[in-house]
Amino acid sequence: MIANRISNIGRAARLAAMLLGGVGGAADACTSFALVAKDGTLVYGRTMEWGAFDLHSRVTVVPRAAKFSGETPDGKAGVQWTGKYGVVALDAV
Repeated sequence: MIANRISNIGRAARLAAMLLGGVGGAADACTSFALVAKDGTLVYGRTMEWGAFDLHSRVTVVPRAAKFSGETPDGKAGVQWTGKYGVVALDAV
């Protein structure tokens, strides 16, 4: 019983050390999230953590109700549609 309790305390101490940064420097990692509204609508976002260099990103804003048109591989007019939602994005050039 006491040995089990000491083992649990040791595991808790190691976990606390890792969570408090005892395992090394900063981590560069991407993060994503999804928010779901009451009506089921999904909003998705993502970060890109490169850290070592500047991506020289540009902000792109596509407003709600923007008109789009596609083109077939042989250059003919393709599908046309109107976007329902607006989008804000960053590129990596």
